[in-house]
Amino acid sequence: MYPEYYGKSVGENIFDRALALIEKGWCQRNFYQDKKGKTCPQDEAERYCLSGALLAAAQRDSVMDAQILLTIELGMDPTVWNDKFYRFKFQVVRLLKRMSIKWNTRYINNASSTLSKGVTDTE
Repeated sequence: MYPEYYGKSVGENIFDRALALIEKGWCQRNFYQDKKGKTCPQDEAERYCLSGALLAAAQRDSVMDAQILLTIELGMDPTVWNDKFYRFKFQVVRLLKRMSIKWNTRYINNASSTLSKGVTDTE
């Protein structure tokens, strides 16, 4: 459905999957919370902080890549940014949407660059 670049699906990425989890439910000061707001294991979570959503969303993509990109984007640790007392869910949603676009653009640009160089036969 989506173009692939080195096994990374463009159009559905770690930020898209994390966004879906955050939209389901967001929390602070815990990676995962149940529907009562209590800390819980990932497989019982109804709410996720930014870093918890990234960990839960990591299927094909690297959480470390995502964390590094977020740190560069925010200028601080994503967990610290998420847990600021004046942080709101809409800000986390907006950040994940922006990062998803950047992630997809990065892989589209890399794939286009690779394709434009052509393939040389070394055999």
